[in-house]
Amino acid sequence: MRRRALLQTTGALLAGGLAGCNALDPGGSIPRDGAVGRPPDRSWPRPGYDPENSRYNPGAVVPDDPSEAWTRTISFSFGDPVVADDAVFVRDRDSVRSLAVDDGSERWSALAHTAPVVEGNAVAVGTGGDVVLYDRADGSEYDRFAGDQPVRGPPAPLEDGAYAVARGEHVGVVGDPHDDDGGWNRRLFGTVDGGVSTRDSTYLVAATEAGELAVLNPEGTGMGRYRFEGAAATRPILEPQFDHVLVQTGRGDLHALATDPDGDDWTTDANGSHAVAYAAGYCYVPHADAVAVVDVETGDEAYRQPLDGTVTSLAVAGDRVLAPTTAGTVHALDRFDGSERWSRDVGETAYRVVPGAERLFVHCLRDGTSTLAVYE
Repeated sequence: MRRRALLQTTGALLAGGLAGCNALDPGGSIPRDGAVGRPPDRSWPRPGYDPENSRYNPGAVVPDDPSEAWTRTISFSFGDPVVADDAVFVRDRDSVRSLAVDDGSERWSALAHTAPVVEGNAVAVGTGGDVVLYDRADGSEYDRFAGDQPVRGPPAPLEDGAYAVARGEHVGVVGDPHDDDGGWNRRLFGTVDGGVSTRDSTYLVAATEAGELAVLNPEGTGMGRYRFEGAAATRPILEPQFDHVLVQTGRGDLHALATDPDGDDWTTDANGSHAVAYAAGYCYVPHADAVAVVDVETGDEAYRQPLDGTVTSLAVAGDRVLAPTTAGTVHALDRFDGSERWSRDVGETAYRVVPGAERLFVHCLRDGTSTLAVYE
């Protein structure tokens, strides 16, 4: 294995190589940690849950015996539903819709070409080349930051009302009150896919379809670049405990790039663009017939839980892994040993599930129709 210093305190990025990870036999477990028992968190305020795109809400409440509460037809350009207080915000074709979590009734809709992000009283989306802020309560537009290239992925909130945004081959910041021009723009090598991930408003990280990972600081300087094999399929995951950046490619590779100069890189198979989740030092990886749990520090597989179909986009809620499959099932697994707590048949195919408002929001195909099904 070759070692890499990906992020130094200056924000620089150095190059290195990839190595394979070691797989253990199916079965096993990981140590239980202190995340369980944290104060409840009823939200899922952006795709991927947090700025790092971990898809892990340690305070989420998952129903023990969920039953279907309501459904709604929705388009295939869906992405994660976004949950804040008593509303769920979904992208439906060229719109964002605000729905009541208790019955699915529509409160408002507005133009959107990306998944929404809730930040305070704002719902931020990309529309064409613009970043638009809608009032969370009534959907009225109250701010807009214009651009001349299509926004790629959801805007990423920063401090003081600014947003990081990917447009075509560029990454930048808009709405910065401390910048005379309101922000900046930097060109990368290749089109950014999935948007920008951030850590503590300190690092902005994006991956491109040309196989480049770029790291910038909020001022747009100190950028480092790294070339990896394949085209990025999702936003990078910024892993804080062992300081790795996880990059997923469309051909089915998951690259873990070490930010510590003494750390090691590794790569493993994943299920194309179906989302990986990260929680407390481990990544949860979808496969054709199982969920694999991999130690991010070493790349070793801790355990593997077989399931009944191809696993799609994962989420982790407290001590549960939520695993939808192409067999039309959703499984709730123990995060530490993979044991199944319950499963539900939701249709022909289950694409993704996120927790919020003590409910589960499931995107599935039912009777040939793209559907949002809500369980409580």
